Amino acid sequence: MPPFTNQFSLSLELTRLVPFGLSASNAIMSLARSLQNSGSDIVIEEDLANVFGRCRIAPHRDREFREVVGKHHSSTLSSALGLTLEDGPGPTVLRGLTQPPYLAMVIQSSLLTFIHEKSSLAAAIVHVFEREVDEADSSQHRRAVPSQEGIFGVLRACEDQTSAYNWKGLLLAVASTLDISEADALEPLPSIVLQGAVHMFPLVQSLPDDRIVLIDTHEGAGACCLLVWAHHVLGLTVLVRKHDHVEKQFGSGSNHVVLDLRDKSLTWIGNQSTLEIRQPSITLLSVSDNEPLLVLRSEPDEVAIDATYKQPAGGYGRKTLEHECGTEAGREALIHELILLALAFAAILAQHLYTRPRSAFNDNESKVPKGTTTEGIPSRGQPSRHEPSNEGFRCQVPEDGLIQSARFLFNEPDLSFDLVERHLLAFSRQPLNGEMKMPRSISLMLDENPPKYMEKETAWQSMLEKVRYLSIVLLTFAFVRDLESSIDLPLSPSLGPLGQGDLMISWNRWDGRSNIWIPEDCWFLVLARLLVGHKGAFDSESTCLVSDRGWSIFLSTFGDADPWFTDAGHVVVRKGIPCRGSVRKHSVTDGPGSGFGNNWQVVHAAGQGESLRCLDAVYASRPLCGDRHGSFLVNVRFSQEKPARKDVRRTGWKEEVGNETETRRTGYRELFAALWGVQRTEGCQHESSELRLPLSCVSVSRFGDLEMSKLKEKARVYICLTAQNSCARWRALLAVHMNSHVFPQFDVIKQVMLRGEDCCFQCAVKQTLVRAGHWFLVL
Repeated sequence: MPPFTNQFSLSLELTRLVPFGLSASNAIMSLARSLQNSGSDIVIEEDLANVFGRCRIAPHRDREFREVVGKHHSSTLSSALGLTLEDGPGPTVLRGLTQPPYLAMVIQSSLLTFIHEKSSLAAAIVHVFEREVDEADSSQHRRAVPSQEGIFGVLRACEDQTSAYNWKGLLLAVASTLDISEADALEPLPSIVLQGAVHMFPLVQSLPDDRIVLIDTHEGAGACCLLVWAHHVLGLTVLVRKHDHVEKQFGSGSNHVVLDLRDKSLTWIGNQSTLEIRQPSITLLSVSDNEPLLVLRSEPDEVAIDATYKQPAGGYGRKTLEHECGTEAGREALIHELILLALAFAAILAQHLYTRPRSAFNDNESKVPKGTTTEGIPSRGQPSRHEPSNEGFRCQVPEDGLIQSARFLFNEPDLSFDLVERHLLAFSRQPLNGEMKMPRSISLMLDENPPKYMEKETAWQSMLEKVRYLSIVLLTFAFVRDLESSIDLPLSPSLGPLGQGDLMISWNRWDGRSNIWIPEDCWFLVLARLLVGHKGAFDSESTCLVSDRGWSIFLSTFGDADPWFTDAGHVVVRKGIPCRGSVRKHSVTDGPGSGFGNNWQVVHAAGQGESLRCLDAVYASRPLCGDRHGSFLVNVRFSQEKPARKDVRRTGWKEEVGNETETRRTGYRELFAALWGVQRTEGCQHESSELRLPLSCVSVSRFGDLEMSKLKEKARVYICLTAQNSCARWRALLAVHMNSHVFPQFDVIKQVMLRGEDCCFQCAVKQTLVRAGHWFLVL
């Protein structure tokens, strides 16, 4: 058989293999809408099916994949907004389960997106189509090349809807058989090998006795991905020839693919002092005459496909340190010492963290709240509940939560603060920055087992950077609800994006003694950056939910709970993609706020007595939800009637007297900020009754956002009449937040006390009055 002249001539022969059942039909408009609503596209899916659907999936892989990804689970995210979290097959996968060519596309896309970053993978696939068009004969019909954005959407849909499938297990099993490290097992394919494989694999399947594919690469260039793709997914027999002359056959009978794995290290050419860099290549051979039919080689300027493999949250810290230190004999003690160091850093930082809403920070990234100074703070232990209110409040990081986070991230169930006591004594009141000297214990370990490719001090600097980042991750997971349900949450192994976060910026300038101010979204942004990875993007200012790889993280205010039952600063992790009707998105953002009222009203002055019931009928109006740039845009609405007044309006033939309703639009991000730094009452055994207000206390209602400073009655404690009305409590918190931080109306910062149902009115007022500073008490 004569060799192919170019890739287009190869594709001409492939047209004979177009799978049955890909013809378009006018009856699939509803399918087209469903695919579009999920972020995919019916035309681009057909384009990709014409490429990947030429392959036949191995029967056992087909059955297993159908069984795993066919399971669907739905849970309510917000009943008011009509949002759910959908986990399992969507339109793309459901279509594939009934049409084999599309299932072949879904399975192969699922594997490729597990390892490769979707944007660069989409660019490589676009190049496949572009080469076909460029090399086509001018007499041939030239079809339009699908866009990178459109291919990205299809890849993302496949990734989301097949996230339950365990590709990692297959890849690591192959790596173990070939004695390849986990890091190398998850490396991406060279772009040219991907482009050749999508054309050559189906040709080998069609003529297995006359065609063979030869791939020349090395262990860290997608070798395990190729083997899983060719053998485990397509059922081809693969012969692996390693650089150490070890051969291993996967499958039986004649070889369909030969994978030559070179040593990753470069080799000398004779006695010359230059090194030969052999680029990866893929060749289609004719078995009958052993002649190459088509050879594709990487170009020096070829754009590489990025890796995107993510580690599960359970054990994430240990995997990070193992990758940094290696797993050779003697390294376990070093890894354990670094784990203790990360826990000690987190515990020391926790003593110095103070809360401030983001709106209270200066604009110049100094991370020092407006109108405040930094001072020393108490020693280690639970923070005092009577710290000066004009200094802000300690961020409550429970020691038990920090320990549980460390055990979760490092897979060490016996971790305790007793093990890090010596580190706490040694490093307390030190800045713990990049100039920190190497501890003697680590120095001795590096002397005993020297690093292979760098100097001892350079190795320490790299380890120190990882430890500092991991201590921030430790603190973050102390604010995650239900750690066990987060064990499989996929996190990027790249910690670099955390350097853009508030805590790391402040830490780099920290003197080891002053306060570190953190905003309410500090932990949410850390987790979001780890979830989307270094190439991911989201609106860090208004996003309240981020989703990727079939997982979602969102703010604790998302939902309809009373503020007392909402954990300030906490993040919720759940499996699934946000969905409304049939529309799926990968983020939820707050819409613009509106309806800022300015009608605060004093109800009781000091010395007056009455039952402090809620006076305003505040209720939740129907929330708003729409689409914007691939995100759900939401508004939460709190409505209340304005004070009754004569309001004569002419409507048609008659006059009416009516009451106006005032509606405040907000979002979950603003509610999250309003709850940050709020203190809570302690329970008592009394029942609430009438209360004569003490001196320096007044009760207020109406809860305006901007004009409270104009009230004639000045007080040290403003008691908001909101009892037994969760909407009124949220509305009061919003108003206080606006007055105190967004548009400050006071000479001094006022703090907030939130009453729980287990505390009577009298005790709530007493607990607030014993505190220093000026306060709002939300009943």
